[in-house]
Amino acid sequence: MALSASRLMEQAISRTGGLTDFHEDGFRTPFGVLIESLNTEANLSAIGETLFENRLVELLCNRLEMQKYISKHPEILNENIEGPVVIVGLPRTGTTLLHRILACAPDFYSLIYWECKYPSPLPGTDIDDIAARIEAGRIDVEMFLTHQPKLAAIHPIYHDAPDEEVILLDQTFCGAFDSMAHVPGFTRWLRNNEHGFAYEYLKRILQFLQWQKKRRGEDQRTWLLKAPHHLRKMEMLFSVFPHTRVIQTHRDPLQTIPSMASFCENLWSIYSDQVDPKATGAEWSEIFSLGMASTIKFREGADPSRFLDIQFQDTLTRPMEVVQTIFHYLGRPLPEGIQSRMESWLEANSRDKRPTHNYSPEHFGLSEAQLKKDFADYRKRFLPQD
Repeated sequence: MALSASRLMEQAISRTGGLTDFHEDGFRTPFGVLIESLNTEANLSAIGETLFENRLVELLCNRLEMQKYISKHPEILNENIEGPVVIVGLPRTGTTLLHRILACAPDFYSLIYWECKYPSPLPGTDIDDIAARIEAGRIDVEMFLTHQPKLAAIHPIYHDAPDEEVILLDQTFCGAFDSMAHVPGFTRWLRNNEHGFAYEYLKRILQFLQWQKKRRGEDQRTWLLKAPHHLRKMEMLFSVFPHTRVIQTHRDPLQTIPSMASFCENLWSIYSDQVDPKATGAEWSEIFSLGMASTIKFREGADPSRFLDIQFQDTLTRPMEVVQTIFHYLGRPLPEGIQSRMESWLEANSRDKRPTHNYSPEHFGLSEAQLKKDFADYRKRFLPQD
């Protein structure tokens, strides 16, 4: 049975006990585009269709539940989102590593995976009952890795570790669904349409989560975010969060794009039995070559003090020096005792503790000449020159 917007919304209304206010801010258009693309382009398997249906209903439930609490507690929208500090970069450039090292410091609010997936209480549970959400996140990760165990070698995922706010953007239906399935129609819509409402809604979710964190006794902090997705719409990030400071990570696309294609091939195979690796290579090379070109153009007109550039190799070989550089950039000292905590985290999460990630550019129809051409400006501007 094909996915249906009306049926999915009816399921969410039923699951939340009759809530009907989805907060009308423009989400219905990308929601419809996504469903059409999933139905006609993604070649979803029966399991894939069920998984997508469950996820889309889950996202709609999150919207309904959050709006219920905002209606009861309008002060949520008075929460001030400090900063934030946002890590961006091509995928596979050390963004996750850097994110999780920095998250060891008490200076920051971080988004934990279970919070990303379940920013709102589960239907029928209380706002302060986070145990149910944590357990749901744990089950999600377990099922995710059961469906595709190879992902553990590519992107370490844990229910209780910091993760990307692009998962929150999924609630606007302007998230990175094209990393989960081949939906070129949806990808074109994202590229060709402004969707500032999605970033406004992201701010709304962060306000809701910050309000919850304060209820749990967490002090006012600066948000630490991370998502390569922002390269696709950097101007929207700064429009909604004008005091953003970006830490941009850099690594040669000759390594990053094939690795990203491998990641997406494995993700797509969860939802479809007909995955074309060359489609993943072509699609993600184009997404990020265009996204990087857009970001470069934005940076040319932006305050340079809003950006700090970090080389991937430096994060790998001298991570604590990179951390010191970042804290200096942010104008704050490294908290006492935090360096040892960060070093312990690095030791416990070293790359050699995970399986090897094997892939070849040719498998994805990618060539050195093509990648050098598509990313020529980026490589010249941001990578060390031989």
